[in-house]
Amino acid sequence: MTRVRALTTNPIFLIITVITLGLCLRMPILSVSPLLDTITTDLHLSAAAAGWLSTIPVLCFGTVALTAPWLLRRWPMDTLLLAMFLIILSGLLLRTLPPVWLLYGGTMLVGAGIAVSNVIMPGFIKREAPNRVGQTTALYSAAISASGAIGAGLTIPIMNAFNLDWRGAMRWPAVVYLIGIGILIPWQFSKSNRTLSGRGRSEARINLWRNKVAWYVTGYMGMQSFLFFSTSGWLPTYLISEGMDEQRAGFMLSLSPLLGVAGSFIAPLLVYKRQDQCWLVWMSSAFCATGLIGMILWPLTGTILWVSFFGFGSGMTLSIALTFIGLRTPDSHHAAELSMMSQAVGYTIAAIGPISIGLAHDLIGNWQVPFTLILAGVIVLTWVGIGGGKTRLVSTHG
Repeated sequence: MTRVRALTTNPIFLIITVITLGLCLRMPILSVSPLLDTITTDLHLSAAAAGWLSTIPVLCFGTVALTAPWLLRRWPMDTLLLAMFLIILSGLLLRTLPPVWLLYGGTMLVGAGIAVSNVIMPGFIKREAPNRVGQTTALYSAAISASGAIGAGLTIPIMNAFNLDWRGAMRWPAVVYLIGIGILIPWQFSKSNRTLSGRGRSEARINLWRNKVAWYVTGYMGMQSFLFFSTSGWLPTYLISEGMDEQRAGFMLSLSPLLGVAGSFIAPLLVYKRQDQCWLVWMSSAFCATGLIGMILWPLTGTILWVSFFGFGSGMTLSIALTFIGLRTPDSHHAAELSMMSQAVGYTIAAIGPISIGLAHDLIGNWQVPFTLILAGVIVLTWVGIGGGKTRLVSTHG
């Protein structure tokens, strides 16, 4: 028992934990996108109905995230993470079973488990690495981006290599979750595995809902999620409609978060180069806008370049959003509270993305206009990012 507890004080094990958990938190969602066209055809779904498979997890990110502070006051942080990973694993398996309602029901379980895990992780990082928030967040956000790349890039090759149908292809991320569950078991014996009680509970009750800084951070989280999920949810379908083959379109989807790994890793390492982070907000928005403009105007010419620009920029925006949570709060309790608010409201904003893009396509009949709506979101992203990028704390600024 003592050896197991000591393991959690080892910085290398913390790095392994952060990277492993990050690798799990987008894979189940992005692994669906390359299969959307096949699922739509097999189950005779409309584009809007298929869009719910990308929208449901994001809706869960917004609604279920609200329960995280309540759960954290009743169960230890590490125990709650383990429970969420077990719920996600159950949902991964259930969504591959007939009838069709289990596809949506299992997706809800996956989204709910990831939603609470999303909220917990910034507080976990703040607790375990209070003096290395930027560096640890860099590893975490890079792992999240890699998770999306792995989910999007390996699904079709695994499907073809093992001659699987789409249901079988959706099961493979369960293997990664089993590894994550194994990593989480030693943390159950950690001395820091406790509920938010006493002084911490009191501090966590700051009214962030009336705090200007908290709303800027929340808006930035929402808009970067809107851009990412709207684009990744429909990019393969868009490219296939333009004449690209299915496997190459899946590769393009995997390329975006793969470049996002670099953007996610680099951005948190640059946050201390200047007094505030506004310049990073401008830089990341420029990458995203360039990529989207290229996709709209020349979808089959220079596609790799446009997807790379967008992927790198969206990776930066994700890590900036997560780093804001740590930089704008004085301790892990405030971080957990701001994480809940920013992800609950932010992902609710993001949830309208995939479904609205699908509806816009159904109404208009092309993909250029829906993707132009995504491009317009970059303007809002930049505005709220500048507000969140100024050096100040939520506890000292209203």
